[in-house]
Amino acid sequence: MGGATTICPNCKKSFEISDAIQHQIEDELLRAKTEQSETLRKEYDAAAEIKLKQAVEKAISEAQQASQLQIERIDKKSLFRGTGTRPPACACPHADRLEPV
Repeated sequence: MGGATTICPNCKKSFEISDAIQHQIEDELLRAKTEQSETLRKEYDAAAEIKLKQAVEKAISEAQQASQLQIERIDKKSLFRGTGTRPPACACPHADRLEPV
């Protein structure tokens, strides 16, 4: 190219200064890109972990609620088992006077 040249202090080879500057800039850009990618990956992993934890907590809560409702239904059924009556179907005043099954 005919640009300014210098000699490498390590290998003693001649090279253009513009090539050295270009490589230095490319190295710095690559390092910055790598750091940025790593930071974004860490942020994404942290956000994904939070979302996963929330989903697990929600699933556990829903399962606990469902099991509690099932326990309540079983308890209500067992209250009337062997009594010859059915559980009240409504909350009206005559519900307690249901005929035996």
